[in-house]
Amino acid sequence: IYATRYVAEYYDGAIWPGRFIGFACGIVTFTTLTYLLMGEGVSNKTLVCLFLALGILFVQAFWK
Repeated sequence: IYATRYVAEYYDGAIWPGRFIGFACGIVTFTTLTYLLMGEGVSNKTLVCLFLALGILFVQAFWK
C-alpha cells in the first residue's frame, strides 16, 4: 500500500506507472529465478520478453 502511495506521489497521482513497474519486475524476477533455481534455459522468446520488460522499466524510470 505504501509503495502505491509513493508511486502515485512521484507520478503526480498516476497509478498506471506502478502497475507497469510491478509487471516488469515480476518478469525479470521470474526469468532470473527459473534460470537459477529450476535450471530452465533462456530461449529467444524469453530474451525478447526480458528485453521488453527492461525497456518498460527504463521508460518508467527515466522518461518524465
